[in-house]
Amino acid sequence: HRMSEEEATVSTFFIGLCKTVAIFGSFWLTDYWGRRPLLITSTGVCALATGFIAFVAYVPWSATWVAVGLACFGAAFSLGLGPATYTYIGEVFDNDFRAKGVAASLGASRSLAACIAMVIPPALAALGTEKVFLFCSLTNIALVMFIVNFCPETRGLTLEQIRGIFVKASSGN
Repeated sequence: HRMSEEEATVSTFFIGLCKTVAIFGSFWLTDYWGRRPLLITSTGVCALATGFIAFVAYVPWSATWVAVGLACFGAAFSLGLGPATYTYIGEVFDNDFRAKGVAASLGASRSLAACIAMVIPPALAALGTEKVFLFCSLTNIALVMFIVNFCPETRGLTLEQIRGIFVKASSGN
């Protein structure tokens, strides 16, 4: 899967444009549609996009299709997982723990991103594109199941109501 320099430049612009349009859409959708549906949809489309990239690498189709898969992934991430995560973690921590909880969450997120950035290049070389992106797809599917089972909707609720949802869930009711 090789691209010319011109194709790579056009693909990079296209991916960036898709991500930018999606992030502006997320501003409205976060409050209109809700955090949970946005996170589920975003993660589901990320799973489909990474599965598509794995398929394209396996078949193999042209690198343009890889760019299409990356654009879909970038747009899906920018629509929900990117921005809605920040909104959600700011809402789910109790006032007494919010600053520390958000800091710990973001620190863990950035640390994981750094680990992924270090692991992906050698994994691509050792396992191949199709296996790495298949793993990414399966990871996103697991994340969809996590969100469905453990992340309640917070749209339109006060911080006290959100706390009540988590207190109720932790007590087993």
